[in-house]
Amino acid sequence: MIFLLFFSYFAASLYIFELFIFELIIYLSVILSSGYRNLYPAMLYFLRHFFINYYDMI
Repeated sequence: MIFLLFFSYFAASLYIFELFIFELIIYLSVILSSGYRNLYPAMLYFLRHFFINYYDMI
């Protein structure tokens, strides 16, 4: 039972980390492709999508 709880916690943590890395890659690609003009909108996009995905999972 403890192993099952630990494994589910580990899987959820890994999923959150994967979402974070995926959104960070999108965020950096938007910044680099726009020549730093869209830094603030890209930051908002990253934060909005990361937290929406995070709270949908809970």
